[in-house]
Amino acid sequence: MTRQQLFGFAAAIVISAAVMAQAPVTGGKGASLADIAGTDTLVTVQLKIGAEDANVKVDSVANGLLTVVNSRGEKNYYKLSDVKEIRVQGEVVRVRTISSRVDRGLTDKQQGTLDRAITRATELFTNSAANQPIRVKSAQVLAMAGSEDAKKTAIEYLTSLETGNDLYTSLIASGNLYIAGDADVPKESIKQGLASGDRNIRGLAATLAGLTKDEDSIPDLRRMLQDRAPEISAPAARALAKLGDRESIPTLLTMIMERSEERSTAAASALVKLGGPEIAEQMKLKLPKAEGLAKFRVVSVLFEMNDPEGLQLMRDEMMKVPSLQYSASLVLAPKGEMKALQYLRNYLNQRYDPTPEFIARRALATAALIRAGDRTNAGVFQELLDIETPAVQITVLRVLGTLNVKTLLPILAPCLESPDPSVSAIACQSAVALAYSDYRDRLGELPL
Repeated sequence: MTRQQLFGFAAAIVISAAVMAQAPVTGGKGASLADIAGTDTLVTVQLKIGAEDANVKVDSVANGLLTVVNSRGEKNYYKLSDVKEIRVQGEVVRVRTISSRVDRGLTDKQQGTLDRAITRATELFTNSAANQPIRVKSAQVLAMAGSEDAKKTAIEYLTSLETGNDLYTSLIASGNLYIAGDADVPKESIKQGLASGDRNIRGLAATLAGLTKDEDSIPDLRRMLQDRAPEISAPAARALAKLGDRESIPTLLTMIMERSEERSTAAASALVKLGGPEIAEQMKLKLPKAEGLAKFRVVSVLFEMNDPEGLQLMRDEMMKVPSLQYSASLVLAPKGEMKALQYLRNYLNQRYDPTPEFIARRALATAALIRAGDRTNAGVFQELLDIETPAVQITVLRVLGTLNVKTLLPILAPCLESPDPSVSAIACQSAVALAYSDYRDRLGELPL
């Protein structure tokens, strides 16, 4: 996905090459029409008939029509085919804007829940001046889905944190801007973060380097991959995979067999991302000696790479190991495997202890069934959310936010009103994630 797609200006999301050729921008040091639309950059519009409209700002470009605004706030409209050129007066004024478009098909009830989530995020942002984590999270939601004024305020707030003196706070702000749709993370912050002695800072910087395709970070990430601390090596593995660094494959092949769940799981994820026949071959070479969870991870890589042997082993071997049945069912059920579907249905019918671990397992089982098209157990989410324990509700809300099922929006409504701001903020995130697929994807990559 390109930078323009990620945080393209709201009025000019898609502009064809033909249109751009009809309305060249001059005097802007290479700025395009998309770069100046929606900003405070002053321009002069020169028409082919010789007339000019000076001291105006480009408001939008859509359907072959150029809309500009003068100093009195009045709008003028020109057909792009009638425009000879657009001359930039002075410097291009670059502002951070985030484009968002809700997925279609919301019912009135679903839209009402989404609207309330945005309003609730506004309340949390306003009332959480002394609680920076909640304010940042609510700003993330507003930067993505708030009104134009709310978006502007939220982006300005996050940008002020991003340009502050505290490196960890700066990276957190950059991460939240990324989730909201702005991938313009300062490279200098990433560079400083990778060199930090703080493991949390280094891990977050590594994640951002991968998400923003910062190829300059590859040497640092390769060194981090050798670190035994999972807080450092796991995000480095995922980042290198996103950057397509195949030189890291030998280390990843070793990591996947380790006992450290965080390191080995990250290695498996990275190998799937890198893909290719040589990785599939290496996984098959490991199968004879692999046992237990290590073998499950190897099979999982083959399965996720759509290798026929991976599917066969997951279905016929992993499903027969009692300690692995649950994990195997989670990946097989969305593929429509009947034994996996039945296992998860039976699992949800069992009695359970309301511990965070079992709550998470029930939520994930329900999500897997829903991904398979079976929504008969969707009520399990409501049952779990009725347990008024913040940790439980947050766990369930995070799982809900990974689904592409807008019909689940209304069950979030009670959590939006939670007196616990942590629960309410996550509920706002999940509501927006259910409505906006691009936001949901980014939140899944970086769950801040």
